Amino acid sequence: MPTNLDQRIYNGTQALAEKCTEENESPVENWTNGLQATVTLRCKWSDRYEIAQDIVNNVRGYPRRLSVGTGPQGQDEFIAWCTGGAIAPAGKMDIADFSCEYTNMGDYDQALITLNYSSGGSGGGGGSPGEGTIFVESFEPNAEMLKIPGEGFYYEGDKDEVPLTDQQSPSKLILSFDYIQTRFDLATIPPEVLTHVGSVNSKKIYSSLLGLTFAPKTLLFNPPTLNRSTDSQGTGKWTMTSRFSYRPETWFKYWWALSESWVNIMRPADPDAEPPETGDQPFENYTQKSFANILTGITETDPNPP
Repeated sequence: MPTNLDQRIYNGTQALAEKCTEENESPVENWTNGLQATVTLRCKWSDRYEIAQDIVNNVRGYPRRLSVGTGPQGQDEFIAWCTGGAIAPAGKMDIADFSCEYTNMGDYDQALITLNYSSGGSGGGGGSPGEGTIFVESFEPNAEMLKIPGEGFYYEGDKDEVPLTDQQSPSKLILSFDYIQTRFDLATIPPEVLTHVGSVNSKKIYSSLLGLTFAPKTLLFNPPTLNRSTDSQGTGKWTMTSRFSYRPETWFKYWWALSESWVNIMRPADPDAEPPETGDQPFENYTQKSFANILTGITETDPNPP
């Protein structure tokens, strides 16, 4: 019998994973010059575009757990990426809806989606951009200078302990890095690129390429760089570079010089909040979002599963 897909197998959103099953005798793999594979999914005819577009446009990773490629804590290492696919009808045609008019073709009960995956060459990493590489990831250093308020501080030897002025108070250099992912040959740009700028990750993010896990609230999504190109065949593609500023203490904690530590800033409880708030709450000035449709080759997990 066909098997239901969980979020790991589908490597997409759980809602879409529940709309399709994987066919018997799937996948079919070929290990010539890297991994090439096909996966066949069955879904309702009305769901075919939503599922296919999500997997193909977001270049989802190959949905198999490999004994030679698993990450820490059972997370998947994806070694191949979706490069395209095809849709074929399955089940019975609804004759009542059939028409010779192009805009009103017959409907079917179900659809078969055949997805093609490739590692881009031996080693699973592909070549340089434009030669089979699906995406690349990197780190770049960044630095932020924080001005420390003078209140509560004074110069050693000052018998009167006169507080420092803002001009006299020192600064603290915060050193960190940006996590950067560049995706190539995208047919469309994920809509979250426009809506999620200035947000932080709501879940743990594991990068299969880097082998690193980022805790919730530690990645701040900066405006991405988008480039459009057209090849000799007239096919237009996007290159998208997403940059996330990393702060291990989370973006909701602030440097308190008197305690020499990162702490929350508190605000009064909102009496109109739903659900009701009891007592003062940490001030959180960034929204929390999922980055599953912006990044590829990642696994998102809930930090507090039910």
